[in-house]
Amino acid sequence: MDKDLTKKIVNAVVQEMSQFKFSERHIDVTSNIVGVVKKSWNPLRRIFGGHGISAVVVVPESVTGRTELKAFFQTVRKDINANFVGFAAYKSSHSFVVLVCPHSLFTVCSGVASELKDRSGLHMNIIQGVVLIDVETKEVAGDYTRPAQHKREYEAILAAVTSAVK
Repeated sequence: MDKDLTKKIVNAVVQEMSQFKFSERHIDVTSNIVGVVKKSWNPLRRIFGGHGISAVVVVPESVTGRTELKAFFQTVRKDINANFVGFAAYKSSHSFVVLVCPHSLFTVCSGVASELKDRSGLHMNIIQGVVLIDVETKEVAGDYTRPAQHKREYEAILAAVTSAVK
């Protein structure tokens, strides 16, 4: 996978999400999560609500189909939760995930974003949007939860990714 491209995507997401106070940056979180930018906790958020997380993830070449991608995505979700989401029954976090995919997987799974995002708010970490990138053709596809409380954040991530891959 092209490390320069993933770094460029992470940097673009960091820059674009700064307007939403996403400033806490983490690099090489796991073997697949190459970068995370998140909204830092503040005292009121710690009491009354969750925080936002944007993750850029490299999908390994070994993931070749829709079912494998869904299973891989659940692993990514667990990794995000383990590293960045605390637990409290009365608050939740929201996440956006950017998946950098091999060309062979993108052609099979470009429409899978709608199946990966959450359709309910019954999660400790609600996946508000998913963006897929074809590493070879630089094509971008994605979807977000409607009505998205964080639609502007999703649109900013989509714009960042699209500009990074040009």
